[in-house]
Amino acid sequence: MGCIVYLLLALRWGGSQYPWNDGRIVALFVVCGISFTGAVVHQQWKGEEATIPTRLLRNRSFDVSLFNGFCMASAQFTVLYYVGFVPLLLPTYTNDFLQLPLWFQAVQGDTAEDSGIHTLPLVLSVIGVALLAGIGVSIFGYTAPFIIAATVLSAVGAGMLYTLMPEMPSSKWIGYQILFGSGSGTGIQQAIVGAQVSVVHSDVAYAIAVLMLANTIGGAIFICVCQNLFLAEMSNVAAKVPDLDLGALTSGFASVRAGLSPEDLRIVQDGYNTGIQRRSLWPWYFALSLC
Repeated sequence: MGCIVYLLLALRWGGSQYPWNDGRIVALFVVCGISFTGAVVHQQWKGEEATIPTRLLRNRSFDVSLFNGFCMASAQFTVLYYVGFVPLLLPTYTNDFLQLPLWFQAVQGDTAEDSGIHTLPLVLSVIGVALLAGIGVSIFGYTAPFIIAATVLSAVGAGMLYTLMPEMPSSKWIGYQILFGSGSGTGIQQAIVGAQVSVVHSDVAYAIAVLMLANTIGGAIFICVCQNLFLAEMSNVAAKVPDLDLGALTSGFASVRAGLSPEDLRIVQDGYNTGIQRRSLWPWYFALSLC
């Protein structure tokens, strides 16, 4: 797990606290690569006694389920965190995770309560469709049709979320959330089901553990990637608006809205929207890669 820690530190610090070409960031990437290589060699040497048995990774059906789960979880985490509830990783200003419905509060001007309500279409569609998909798999006995449907819905929904704009009517962003949530809810459990049926009974526990590890790692890595994209855009916005620093933009923009002129407010809203748009591309990439 050391290589994952090094990678997350590099992604968190790079571009925000230190330049990407800083020796500390380069060293973290190098040590990450060395640690990963060592872990692979160690797992190969342990053979059937390895933490991740090599026989699992030689199973192509399991590999497909693993890749599907990694992509779906990464896409879902980035949307839930960056369109809905957003933990802002602020290495310079604070280490707290501030969960803010960012787009609704900063771009649409919602209150905290309203922005939480406005993310319900995404959350409810994920939960509801996941239940329906589970029932469907138990009835028909096949996961492939649901995986295909999840891939298409997620790709289209993530692409639509990329088009979020300040003046967008509620009918559109509600529909986009439902579309992506339906795809995510349909697909997120299929990887677990596929992993269980693709291995022998004695390996089911290993398979589920490896799959959940991949899901968690994918979400953690690409949340850091998206956060760097967002902070880069916020740095550009802070340079355009006098008397407004990056800390104010990322630690709670709702508290500083009243002090901005209409022109500056528009600049900041567009900056937030652009930052969120850039991060919305990653769920689209993951969903499209499953096609």
